[in-house]
Amino acid sequence: MAWGSDVIKAETDLGGTGHSQAIRRTGAAKWIQRLRDQSDCIRLLCFPHAGGGASAFESWRTSFTFIDVCPVQYPGRENRWGESVAPELTDLLTTLAEDLAPIWERPFAFLGHSFGALVAFELARVLVQQGHLPPVRLFLTGARAPQLPRRPAIHA
Repeated sequence: MAWGSDVIKAETDLGGTGHSQAIRRTGAAKWIQRLRDQSDCIRLLCFPHAGGGASAFESWRTSFTFIDVCPVQYPGRENRWGESVAPELTDLLTTLAEDLAPIWERPFAFLGHSFGALVAFELARVLVQQGHLPPVRLFLTGARAPQLPRRPAIHA
């Protein structure tokens, strides 16, 4: 299915029975605002930097017809401003893994930038530990590779 009126309808029609509508009825809806209801489309969950929000990836949503770009909205950011942020990374990862459980039923990939790279990498590890399939691709930018030792601070 090509990007067009059917996809727009799937994004806005909450009364349907597709996978996206099922996700909207779960905790996933607060993390990801709009999903395409296309089974032939891979979902790319995009995790922004620490101070950023889902809007950092909004322009990507219309750039690809074969990828469902799903910007992730952290609590305390943009439309979730009134929510408390997770006190620890493990709290954020646990909540993401639980709330986004319907996403793990189809092929998905992660893209994370800076702090989002850490979230994406660690969430992939949590999913594997819980017995889920890992992301088909893991794209990490603006962060040091996790297997490399930490560099000493330049400014102390």
